[in-house]
Amino acid sequence: MRNSKIEYDFFDKELIEKIGVKNSVKLNFGNNLNEYSFFKNITNLDLSLLRNYVYKNKNKDLIWCEKIIRFIEIRMSSIDERLKLNFKTKTERLLFKEHLISFLLEVFYYTRDIRFLNTALKLLKTKRLSNNLISIAYNNALVSFLFKKIA
Repeated sequence: MRNSKIEYDFFDKELIEKIGVKNSVKLNFGNNLNEYSFFKNITNLDLSLLRNYVYKNKNKDLIWCEKIIRFIEIRMSSIDERLKLNFKTKTERLLFKEHLISFLLEVFYYTRDIRFLNTALKLLKTKRLSNNLISIAYNNALVSFLFKKIA
């Protein structure tokens, strides 16, 4: 397993401004997408970079999005066990979930495919880190923004 750096990256400056978290979080913008072949082996850094890829390619067919949502839907009941195998610490596991929720919400924002929102909402119901983390604030603000847009 590759070493995964614990960071939280943002990619869409316009979306950050729309949801109103621009001045309340430290923005870190990532760039490169690593190569990996299976979602079960993906790291926090890989998922962050995949979010960047989705942002840059939002109008293209994103096959990884489909693979990820299928994997999560099939493994939803055992996602915590899978994460225990991939990540040593509870913080890394929970941060990965936050990256995953961000990824799903952002894919929904760009594609309007409701499956991604539905899966993100299921993951939001699971155990999360304390509310003072950037990832929690971002995901909560993004959910609020998306619900207002839908209504």
